[in-house]
Amino acid sequence: ERLGGTPLRLEAKIYGLSNEDLKCSFDGKWSIQVHLGHLLTLESLWLGRLEDMLNEEKELRASNEETESVNFNEGHLETIFDDFSTIRFGLCETLRKLDAECETLSAIHSRLQTPVRLLDLVYFIAEHDDHHLAVIENIKRNIA
Repeated sequence: ERLGGTPLRLEAKIYGLSNEDLKCSFDGKWSIQVHLGHLLTLESLWLGRLEDMLNEEKELRASNEETESVNFNEGHLETIFDDFSTIRFGLCETLRKLDAECETLSAIHSRLQTPVRLLDLVYFIAEHDDHHLAVIENIKRNIA
């Protein structure tokens, strides 16, 4: 439920903001649009890790973070947002179709070298979303 609600919550947070506001950054930190791009970038990692678990891989794929190398402020917000929403919807649909047996799936996190259950992965994604939603809200307060 939390994962599926992230696009709607993001949309509510960015509604009515100008392009200038979306691309504004403070103290050299990410803008709202870059935070959205970051969330989009990680969707392929979440899907890949879910695939790793479903394929009963021993270890989850490593993060290939590319947020810094993509200039999301040069992109179009609508494209970033629509791509994120579409991919997230697919992730949620995949999770909804899983049966109870999948709850026992786990794999080793490549960086942390600790077991991660499917529930842990889903919870981490939701917490990661909430972190960025909170940061976006904080940026909005600084803009106003």
